[in-house]
Amino acid sequence: MPGDYLFVVCFQLLSNYASSLRSVQQDGKSMADILNGELAQMATRYHLDMTIDQYLKQVSGKTGQLFALSSFIGAYESGQSLRFSRNSEKIGLNIGIAFQLLDDILDYTSNTDTIGKPVHNDMRQGVYSAPLILG
Repeated sequence: MPGDYLFVVCFQLLSNYASSLRSVQQDGKSMADILNGELAQMATRYHLDMTIDQYLKQVSGKTGQLFALSSFIGAYESGQSLRFSRNSEKIGLNIGIAFQLLDDILDYTSNTDTIGKPVHNDMRQGVYSAPLILG
């Protein structure tokens, strides 16, 4: 229920401030992609045969899509062309994937005090990231 309420609030805000229906449509598509990435991650928990392709698909759908959406909406709502906004979206996707890869590396190379969050938490929950898969 709380998650449903947050979606309602999110779309109310979008409808009030978006300059076009395209932004709202893009947000809806991205939210579906993020949810699918989360579901894909849940479906592969504790799978020892997890592949790097599966991992990249998951992070593309989660962190990658979040950065992609931010990049697209930022460009589009600031008056840039659709072509420019789509290119920004692609760049955002790749930045999001790189961000997630770095975050996953830090999970194995840092400690809780350094990065400000628990380390090895994904592994304990059966979520295998690139460093573990490649290792």
